[in-house]
Amino acid sequence: MESLESSLLIEETKLRLNKPQWALLGLIIIFSGLLGFATIDSSNISVNQAKVLSQGETRSASVIFSQRETLVYATRLAQWVGGQIPRRDVQIARALLAQRLAVVDQSGTSVGASADPAFLASIKTGDALIESYGPGVLPIKVQESAKAAVAPVINQVLETARTFVSTYQQALDGEVVKTANDRKRADRTSLTYLFILLALLAIFAGWVGYTTRGQYLRSRRAIRREIETLETLHEELAIAQEKVSELRSLNDAKNEFISTVNHELRTPLTSIIGYSDLLKTELTARNEEALEDMLGYVQRNANLLLELVESMLALSKLDSGIVVSYESEIDIRKVIDGALFMLELEAEKKELEIHFVPVIGDNFTVLGNEGQLSQVFINLISNAIKFSPIKGVVEIECSTSDGGRVACISVRDHGIGIPKEDLSKLFHRFFRARNVIHSQIPGTGLGLEIVSRIVTLHKGKVTVDSTEGLGATFTVCLPKPLDPVEKLVIANRHGVLVRAIGLLESAQSEDLETVIHTVAGTLPFYTFEQEGAMAATIENWFRTTHDYEIKELITKRDELLIALKKSLVELESQEVSPNKGAPENVN
Repeated sequence: MESLESSLLIEETKLRLNKPQWALLGLIIIFSGLLGFATIDSSNISVNQAKVLSQGETRSASVIFSQRETLVYATRLAQWVGGQIPRRDVQIARALLAQRLAVVDQSGTSVGASADPAFLASIKTGDALIESYGPGVLPIKVQESAKAAVAPVINQVLETARTFVSTYQQALDGEVVKTANDRKRADRTSLTYLFILLALLAIFAGWVGYTTRGQYLRSRRAIRREIETLETLHEELAIAQEKVSELRSLNDAKNEFISTVNHELRTPLTSIIGYSDLLKTELTARNEEALEDMLGYVQRNANLLLELVESMLALSKLDSGIVVSYESEIDIRKVIDGALFMLELEAEKKELEIHFVPVIGDNFTVLGNEGQLSQVFINLISNAIKFSPIKGVVEIECSTSDGGRVACISVRDHGIGIPKEDLSKLFHRFFRARNVIHSQIPGTGLGLEIVSRIVTLHKGKVTVDSTEGLGATFTVCLPKPLDPVEKLVIANRHGVLVRAIGLLESAQSEDLETVIHTVAGTLPFYTFEQEGAMAATIENWFRTTHDYEIKELITKRDELLIALKKSLVELESQEVSPNKGAPENVN
């Protein structure tokens, strides 16, 4: 839950645009593009205008020079008709005019090509008249007729020359005006786009600023709530730590008290039992049956008290937190042989047959503490002997499970059995089945709890199967030492789980799909099947769901995180339990 709130806080502090703001941003981008295109268009028009002006300037110079040469030609023509100059001078002026009309400007056309056809026709007429007379100065006798013939040509040349200049000037003015109008239109378009863009930017900036301020205020409130929550949690943690310290102190005092009391009881009880044995021997020799019976009651109760003291000492050591090693390789069959040797006298008293045939060839080596495992099988075999009828049979069998990775030992008796309703409470402290109480069979109700505690410390499991009146079977299963590959997997399980949690907590929303894919593929290899299946389910949800809310994504991520953290706590408790809270020796 705290991780979910932290994730939501991070999401709240991010700057996000809503759909209308995205639409407005799209308009800004569109008008920015239009403004760019309009600017380019205006630039192109400016370039064209510069070209027109440059070409117009060149063309104007050519036209002016052409007009000057035309005037020179007309003057020379008039002088020739008046007999002032020879025909050659007129022809020279005509050649210079033709050369000027042939000049090509930047547009790729000559001045003569754009001249009025009447202008060119009048010049050709003048050329024909000149050719019709002889070379040199025109004779006086023909001057009058020549003047009459040439005068219309001169007038036509001068008139069309003036028209040629004015026509060109009008065309040039038209091009300049057109270019200026195009430039005006482009500039107006650019200004329009610019004003619209500035207005949209102003609206967008104000809107985003307002939204950002709202997000900032929400973030401040969320951070304030987070700080208040952390302060509350800190206070609760301090109170919890204080209570834990008090409980630890009380537990230590309790354990010390139990240990002291049990040690103080053990010595007098041992003396009572010892002297009772001496008295019983003496009374037997004197044939004092009545006193012998009473002394028997004393011995049985003293033995019961001693068993209680021993059991309480064993539980006190289990609760004391003394660290022991669980790394010794122990053959369970040898432990059972030792327990049978210790209980041989009890079995002989009831004339019991104990069937124990070790499985030859199979490996029944486990990792653990030999003293504690010996206590387990002494308690189980002792109970089997206690609840078996005289001349009964106790069976001890060895087997394996889980592909040979687990060693199992079953202890079976054919005694009074256990009522079905008592099976679930059998391993509770001081609990004794109702038929045992009715049968007045002595006991403390602590032996099976000791068995359960020690087996759990060895990462094993103890189970019971019983039918009242037909006996009971207790089965202890303990894991065998791991092979190198299994050790490697087990050694890396904690690190893999921690890294998976770290990746999920630090991943951004856009990276979660890749991270969860990696987690789903890694966890099953390190025997986290359920967690891997959960990650695979979320990965499949990613693939099939394309339109999801960010809160839904974070919720699924946090559900997986909760499962992984729970597994991490369980894994850490399993790693700690064999080395903490276990006694050095329960014998």
